[in-house]
Amino acid sequence: MGTNDSMVQVILEIDEETIEYYDSYRIDNWYYLTCVDGLAVIGVVEKSEKHPGYYEMVKDIATLKLNEETERLISEIDSFSVSSFLMLVERFGVDPL
Repeated sequence: MGTNDSMVQVILEIDEETIEYYDSYRIDNWYYLTCVDGLAVIGVVEKSEKHPGYYEMVKDIATLKLNEETERLISEIDSFSVSSFLMLVERFGVDPL
């Protein structure tokens, strides 16, 4: 992985007592890829005001089921790009929100 914010920790707050943490990888200037419960979520993250040092997903662009192909691309995250994302969207018929 690169340095700075190429990989950040994203918080998902289920309720006041349950918080889950996930690694989120930058795929370009604005979009991050976060793997959550068998899904690859592409979206925008921002620094959390409630949880300093962590990030929160503020907008989901697309969600793909993890499978052999998506997992292979994710394992090569340093070379992942928006064009890779668009290829996944087209291949799996996902319409960005």
